[in-house]
Amino acid sequence: MRPFAVPALVLLLASTLAATGATPKAVPNSKGLKTKDNNVFINNNGPNGDAAIWFWNGTMTGASLYWDAAGQRFEFSHAVVAISGDVGLEGYGNTSGGYFEDNDDSGYAYVAVGDLGIEGYGLEAGGFFAETGSADLDGYAYLGTIDTEGRAFGAIASGSGAGGFFQDPDGGGQAFVGADDTGILAYGPFAGGAFETWDLDAGGLPLGEAFLGHTEETPQSTSYLGIRAGGVSAGGHFEDFDSGTYASTAFDTYKIQGTGQVSFVQNHPAEKDKVIVYTAPEGGEVATYTRGSGRLVDGVARIALDPTFAMTTHPELGLTAHVTPRGQWNDLYVESLTTREIVVRSRETTASGAFDFLVYGLRIGFEETAVVQPRRADAPIPSMAGHRALLDADPALRAQTAAARFAATQAPLGLAVAAGTPTPEADALRSAIGEASPKSAATARSGRTPRPAAPKTPGKAAAPAPSRRDDAPPHRTGAVATTESDDTR
Repeated sequence: MRPFAVPALVLLLASTLAATGATPKAVPNSKGLKTKDNNVFINNNGPNGDAAIWFWNGTMTGASLYWDAAGQRFEFSHAVVAISGDVGLEGYGNTSGGYFEDNDDSGYAYVAVGDLGIEGYGLEAGGFFAETGSADLDGYAYLGTIDTEGRAFGAIASGSGAGGFFQDPDGGGQAFVGADDTGILAYGPFAGGAFETWDLDAGGLPLGEAFLGHTEETPQSTSYLGIRAGGVSAGGHFEDFDSGTYASTAFDTYKIQGTGQVSFVQNHPAEKDKVIVYTAPEGGEVATYTRGSGRLVDGVARIALDPTFAMTTHPELGLTAHVTPRGQWNDLYVESLTTREIVVRSRETTASGAFDFLVYGLRIGFEETAVVQPRRADAPIPSMAGHRALLDADPALRAQTAAARFAATQAPLGLAVAAGTPTPEADALRSAIGEASPKSAATARSGRTPRPAAPKTPGKAAAPAPSRRDDAPPHRTGAVATTESDDTR
């Protein structure tokens, strides 16, 4: 227990005794002064044989003050309350402004100690705060506490509105923690939430950052974004733990790079319980394309291509074209091709007729992206367990797979194997690449630190409202000396 000096309180007690006008009628022994009619006496029968002041009302329920022999500490058997003025109690000391302790248990607290307002300790918690507007403690918080399983936490808070609420009145940011079914619900004119890596680059900027519910203003416009994230490795990384599919966004020169397919989904126009899932073509280049239709006139057609094709495509490398007569046979060939124009001719100078064309090119700036690269992470074929289960549940869908379609159309032409025929080369290639599974995905995550279980609030029953000034203060066992007769004082 930290002692504190109270010279002002000694003067206050002396003046209080003088104000009573008490005249001692008897001095029963050398232990002190007794004023029986006024029910006030001074003796040295404190709990430890030290000096004490007792306000006696015929029983041991009267208030008392006592101090130790060294004169270093006062203790009070009842609450000390100022019933007037703007300050209830004001204290100062070299160690702290005040010290409070529960003699029955182990809780104690310092007030105005060092640079701290309050410093509290206890077996259950360093501090406990609760509203008293309801009988069920709809809002309360423990600080420096352990839960029912003995795990230590800085704070455990609960409330019918939220576990906690934080606000910056200057900036306008607000956050609810443990609000309804949401872990964190946050708002702000800049972002609902901002997260940064601890490590910084040479310029003092975080190596990774993410803003949630972000407002981004530029000279041209204001954008409202769900997520804005950036990092020196990637803007973001997403994984499906069941299939093992993952994708990195804003990674190196790639908008999206991952192990899965790029697809879109739309409602099935006839079967309302189904959707159509289309997948984008993929290849070993960053390709651009333009397509359209034209007509031969006197055996020639000059067609201006989409102007944006020339703005995005390498003009001297990688251009290819395909032309197909439409409606009638024609002997067609591509006479010349640039990113701005395609010239199609027939060897018949009088030929006419419509045709379709398709022109491919390489996206400018991406001509030298490496197709084969060092492995940065395991990249197997995603688990197809979900698709297999889907087809087992609805076998009619098998006819819509690419494998079934090509087997049905190419096998009769001798261009592919029939459905159900062994495919040893494909099996060997698939085995060499590997296929992920939910089990392998779980293994990859096994080294991660498990999420701690939600803290179980220490058992704190609804407490009655705290004592008001007019209520009798709670009795402190040990703060009052054992009952003695008047003759011994």
